[in-house]
Order: sequence, then C-alpha cells, then structure tokens
Amino acid sequence: MTAIEKKQEELIEKYKDALEKIANPIGWMQNDAEKRGLRLDGMWAIKLAEDHNYLREIASKALSELAELKEQRIEAKKNIKKYYNKLNTPEP
Repeated sequence: MTAIEKKQEELIEKYKDALEKIANPIGWMQNDAEKRGLRLDGMWAIKLAEDHNYLREIASKALSELAELKEQRIEAKKNIKKYYNKLNTPEP
C-alpha cells in the first residue's frame, strides 16, 4: 500500500467514524467508552444524542476538514503543473 493509499484509508475511516457518530450516537459513545475502559452515563448519552447542535458540530467539523483537504489537493495539483511546465520549458 502506498503512502497516498494509506492516507486515503485513514481519511475514509475518520469520516466513516463521524457518520457513525451522527447515525448512532449512543452506540458510538458506548463503543468509545468500552475502548477506553469507561462506563457510559446513559442520561448524558441520551441528552447528547438528542442535541442537534452536538450532531451538527460533528458534521460541520468533518465537512470543514474535507474542504481543507480539497484545497490542499488543488494546491498540490497546481504545484505539480508548475513543476511540470518548468521541466518542459526550454532554457534560453
């Protein structure tokens, strides 16, 4: 697996996790608590799961990170194009 493919896999997992938090917040919180060796407070979990601001924050953060990634890719493509053009431009 190349470095790019590894990074893509990491990003897929990251955004899949964000979607799982939104789709099943209590289940996600329970799994997260178990991974950390903690116990989930049921009332607190229910309040968070019903809080549209909490869910919106998760989605907004993921979308913001995706937009930033897109900008980085656009910039990288521009830099590659500039480099390619420089290599193919004959010197005077």
